[in-house]
Amino acid sequence: MALCLLASVSAARRKKDSIAWMVGSVVYGGKTMDRSTWKNWERWWREKLGGDKVNAKRIPVTGRHSGDVPDIETIKFAGEVKAGSVVSSRTLKAVDQARKAANATGKIPIVCQTHKVNKNKAVHLVTMEADIFLDITKHIRKEEMRIKRSLDSSKELGI
Repeated sequence: MALCLLASVSAARRKKDSIAWMVGSVVYGGKTMDRSTWKNWERWWREKLGGDKVNAKRIPVTGRHSGDVPDIETIKFAGEVKAGSVVSSRTLKAVDQARKAANATGKIPIVCQTHKVNKNKAVHLVTMEADIFLDITKHIRKEEMRIKRSLDSSKELGI
């Protein structure tokens, strides 16, 4: 699974007055996804990023405004989760190529992408598989655990 902490529903489709909202499913790209499916993926990512050990939390759609609050967050990460067929076959092929090259060279596999938005602007992205990301960021989760212990002890002392 490639790391794309990107939720499967656009802000426009999160509106409570939409039909999809009322029936408990969301529509994106002409397809329907049951709300519980993408909630479960958000919960899965929350746990992968450290869960309760790092104060990781899933922010429900009802508690967010478009783009200014993450789907999931820890002390150091703000994650936007995408679920479903959200990555192009071209990107998936590139991830596979990067993994093979990394296996041959002993290096970290990444896919570097530049998406041209318009004549004057491009968005640069780095994509990697989740297991690699989680491995190379484990020191960050250890730091988050240390911070959480400190915060918890401050609360216990009434500070």
